[in-house]
Amino acid sequence: MSGLSMALSAWLVLAAQTPAEADTVDSGRVCEPDADGFCTAKVVRHPLSYVDSAQRLRFNASIGDVVSLEFPDGVKLKGEPALGNTALFAFKSSQEPLRLLVWPKVPPRVQGVTPHDLQGVTSNLQVFLDSGVTVILDMKITPRSRAVQRVVFDFPARERESDWVKAQLSDQARRLRAEFETERSELEATVTERMQRSMAKAMLERHHCETLRARGESGLLVVWARRICRVGPYTFVQFTLRNRYWDVFHLDRVELTEAEGEGDGPLEALIEWERTPLLPFDASVDGMAVFTVGEGAKSYVLTVYEDGGKKRVVDVDDVEF
Repeated sequence: MSGLSMALSAWLVLAAQTPAEADTVDSGRVCEPDADGFCTAKVVRHPLSYVDSAQRLRFNASIGDVVSLEFPDGVKLKGEPALGNTALFAFKSSQEPLRLLVWPKVPPRVQGVTPHDLQGVTSNLQVFLDSGVTVILDMKITPRSRAVQRVVFDFPARERESDWVKAQLSDQARRLRAEFETERSELEATVTERMQRSMAKAMLERHHCETLRARGESGLLVVWARRICRVGPYTFVQFTLRNRYWDVFHLDRVELTEAEGEGDGPLEALIEWERTPLLPFDASVDGMAVFTVGEGAKSYVLTVYEDGGKKRVVDVDDVEF
């Protein structure tokens, strides 16, 4: 036996010969098998199923070409694929979507072996999927004219399963939205009732209002304090902003502080507006401040800060009963 024949025989011993098995699912399958049952179509379509945990596909591959194994969206590997003959075949994988590239090759350290000498040699690649399905791929080295270039896997049961899950999630989302809307309506009704009762109790406790004529101005931004009211523990201050400058006024914030000697720092005041306080030339807007203080404070300072522009700051003193 020549050296070439001996070397080739040794590599053939390493090549995995696997018997043919019938495909479990034939619907939608494109293969065009040769006499040995190996697919020869340039693009092979093969359906997967849960019926068999291990499913087999046989296809031809040519030295010098890569076969692309393409899996549906959402299918992932469960562990590293197992290649039978790493001397004559190689592969690499990528995720999202799952794709494996596999190709036959000439042994690197065997003298005198040509691609023609390796025709008919087989091996297999086992691919373990997260669904519990194992795909066994039998590969045979053949001339390019009979070799496969792409294998496209379909998973009809997985797709139906995904559609069912999506439908269930959609139904659940609708139920949750309906429950949320019901709970929100009930909560709003409860909050409204509590607010009304709180205001009614405050009115019974104490209420009186006084008209104010306090005014402040800076750079043609004018602020008036119009009225001050005490309702139970709450103090309300109504005020007006008017911009008499040509540039648009953008509000930064409004602060209420107790007059000098009557307190420290800004009060925690809630500000409500009749509309957005964005004022072009000669426009005005009313606002209302509400806060709670102890019995000691009687006089306050209202301060308006501009955001951008001239950065105007207007103080209105003598906001008091």
